[in-house]
Amino acid sequence: MKYSFVYYTLFLLAFCCCKSTQNLSFSDEEMTICLRWIPSYTNEKEEDMRTGLAWGMSMLGAEMPVVCMEKAFIPLKNKRYLLNINFLYFSYNAKKIFKCIFQELKKSEEYKQKGGIDIGRFLVLTLHSSWNYYAITGMPRNYSAFKKRYAFDRAEIFSVIKSCVSTQNRIVRFPLEEIAAKMAFIAEEGKGNWENGQFEITDREVFDVMQNGQLRFGIYDKKGKLEAASPLYLGAAGKPGKCMWCHERNISKLFTNTPDPKGCMTATQFNEKITKMNDLLQTFQASLKTETAWNNPRAHTLQELLYIGFMEPNLQRIAAEWEMSEAAVLAKIGKLPTHLHEEFDFLGNCYQRKNIDSIAPYRSLRVPESVREPAEYEPRFYP
Repeated sequence: MKYSFVYYTLFLLAFCCCKSTQNLSFSDEEMTICLRWIPSYTNEKEEDMRTGLAWGMSMLGAEMPVVCMEKAFIPLKNKRYLLNINFLYFSYNAKKIFKCIFQELKKSEEYKQKGGIDIGRFLVLTLHSSWNYYAITGMPRNYSAFKKRYAFDRAEIFSVIKSCVSTQNRIVRFPLEEIAAKMAFIAEEGKGNWENGQFEITDREVFDVMQNGQLRFGIYDKKGKLEAASPLYLGAAGKPGKCMWCHERNISKLFTNTPDPKGCMTATQFNEKITKMNDLLQTFQASLKTETAWNNPRAHTLQELLYIGFMEPNLQRIAAEWEMSEAAVLAKIGKLPTHLHEEFDFLGNCYQRKNIDSIAPYRSLRVPESVREPAEYEPRFYP
């Protein structure tokens, strides 16, 4: 509680002369959260953190008007910041979900003791928790509602016979569009062989384009209901967080050579069509007058590092989180196993978040065991 009075006093001072011209549907207090920045590696800069956080908010659907972060993200002391999402221009429905999430975050022991929530935990509980992500981005709750939005009655079809995602055939459907906002894709997963007419669809992975230029991902089960992740028996598609990691801001072409299927376009034709659609998408993204860092190829990676450093923290980061010496942390951690991250080995010897949270000196809101793969626990902070 020692931070709360100071931070909210500073918040009121910061915004009393900076009132937004938009018609706010929720108060600044309801839409504001205090975040703690805990660097995960030696050369992590404040600018990197801000870019990564802004990219994460954009992936959640924020319109991100020019200079919005200057108003929305106010630095305080001791690497703490006030984030006011009223200035990021989320939809009304997204704000309703954020209000519920913020209420849960502010009730946590971590928030009360440390004067804020870890930025990494914040991103994992919003962008990388499937149910909260679906609710914030407004993904339709059932497959038929998603499909009705687009011209799938005239869809192109490509059967991925050899997929690096699916263990079976993967059927991709998409209408060719000249307007980026109307583009959408469906990847049908299931059992059997499509060419022999014996393909049984059990799940569908979909994505479309939000009005802010970012892709929005969803996974539907056999009954057409949203599910948190694609089942493991179908392959390696995982959660929406894995879709984001793979696609970044693009429509992915084929990663591996695959035989040309019968009865639909060839692999070469598929890649050519995807190239044209990517050009259309990127032209649309570049036309938007927003603060989203489309021209910064590292922006997506900086968002990834914010949650990876949190989910797989090293000793230095844990010591900063707990505000303890490294020696004291080591004494508490004991012989917990460590590992090197396969992509970012500069993070050093890393621990698993679930192990660290179980022995932390304060209680935090539980996060999923994985950002990308199916998890036993997926939080849902709205009615």
